[in-house]
Amino acid sequence: MREELYNKLAKEYLEYEDRLKQLPIQDIIDKSYETAIKNEMTYYFDPASDYFNDERIKVINNLEHPLAALYEDWIDNDFGIGEDIRLSIDEFSYSLIERQKESKENAYER
Repeated sequence: MREELYNKLAKEYLEYEDRLKQLPIQDIIDKSYETAIKNEMTYYFDPASDYFNDERIKVINNLEHPLAALYEDWIDNDFGIGEDIRLSIDEFSYSLIERQKESKENAYER
């Protein structure tokens, strides 16, 4: 069942990509967020993952276009990746500060 859903999502994603390839470049750029989110969503359903239980897999698999439905729900719920991006920037900048401090400390020790 998991593999069936993953294959269904992957096929839908590839069909989405094929449609994108027919669009003007600006339209492709405009759809880059949608493309990234749909790609990430597909990987969440990798058959080796057991994150989603069988009941959830089954109900999503029953949808005619599960990837489109998942994406529309994402947009309708106003979820975003902003918080994750901010946390990543925080972590990165703190690590840069630590490296800079270590570099200065090593320079003083010489």
